[in-house]
Amino acid sequence: MKKLMKAALLSVFTFGCFSLNAGEINKTSRSNLFAPIKTNGSKDITEGGFFFHIGGFLPGKGYMIPKGFTREDINDIYDNPNISRYKLGVDFELGNMFRLADLDGMAIGLRTTWFGANLATRRYNDTIATRTISATGLRVGPYFSFELADKMALDVFYQIGPRYAFSLTDDWSNWNMDVMGFTQEIGVGFRLDMLSFILGYNFGSLTDYSSSAEMRKDPDLKDFTKMRAGGLRFAVGIKI
Repeated sequence: MKKLMKAALLSVFTFGCFSLNAGEINKTSRSNLFAPIKTNGSKDITEGGFFFHIGGFLPGKGYMIPKGFTREDINDIYDNPNISRYKLGVDFELGNMFRLADLDGMAIGLRTTWFGANLATRRYNDTIATRTISATGLRVGPYFSFELADKMALDVFYQIGPRYAFSLTDDWSNWNMDVMGFTQEIGVGFRLDMLSFILGYNFGSLTDYSSSAEMRKDPDLKDFTKMRAGGLRFAVGIKI
């Protein structure tokens, strides 16, 4: 009888120890499962999110000049003291970064600009001759993020998307250009917590649809219907 009681007590003790150990293992498993979730509500610096930037746009020397004009032709145009290049304008954009892969301190994702626009002016005889407004939307492309520190990251991105531009004369009434097409951009960004800085270069050309269809198809003339749309933009904003 004593042996039977000893065996029963040993079984109860063993089961109790196993239960305690299982409980500790279960707690540890749950702890490890939820460990990556930050309890202070802060986001990983490489996570995606909404962004908004506003800053400057510096058009290239050939901005809104047909591709049919050579660099020498463009230089000749601006040798005229009465004609100036496009000056520094303003630029803004808003969009989202969607992280697709988290690579432990790095991330790969999709950068989408829902809407962006810029305004630049060119002067003639010290008065505003042309204001060119350019708008873009649904620009998409890949981005790569690199975590530099706890709340510091570097982004590299490429985007392509539709762009539309038109020009108005100095009285804001005479609509004298109507061009559209697809342009591309390469850029880098630096983020410090929510604060975001970007530097990007737009390149490509836009087709002047006010020209005749025959001119747009003619191999010798079609480059005169394609306007250069390159320029440098730099901006500051937020990414949340």
